[in-house]
Amino acid sequence: MPDFNELQDRPLFIGVDGEAFNKFAQVATYQEYQPGGVIIKEGEQKDALLVIEKGQVEVFKGDLSLYADDQKIATLSGDRKFGDMFRGDVLGEMSLIDAEPASATVRAVTKVGIWSIDRVDFAAVLRKDLTTYIVVITNIARILSRRLRDAGKINL
Repeated sequence: MPDFNELQDRPLFIGVDGEAFNKFAQVATYQEYQPGGVIIKEGEQKDALLVIEKGQVEVFKGDLSLYADDQKIATLSGDRKFGDMFRGDVLGEMSLIDAEPASATVRAVTKVGIWSIDRVDFAAVLRKDLTTYIVVITNIARILSRRLRDAGKINL
């Protein structure tokens, strides 16, 4: 199994002290997905924060059944695709903030390894440490801001 500690320098955890990071590591679980595997399905509740350990995923809106099986590992074209994500990128962070169902589908392009931290466990770590809470929420805000800028939706 990969080492969760290798994620310490990734955007979600920048500025998180060693003790708090170790608490996240204790509650994180690891899972692998094969190419074409759906990691998050649009409209379904996902009560976990996910961090990509390895591989590539694609994020898109719309019905997965519209795409043929032989296109599972092909890059989707058109305006339904938001983009690709790679090692260290975070998934599911919006549902941790607003408790709403997933706003997009995430599918493995290659073999993907994912670290998952359940919402309850994630909140428990943050609730006990205000500094870590501020750092992690600020990091999530930076991640979301970067995604908006990259999507061309906002340019301030």
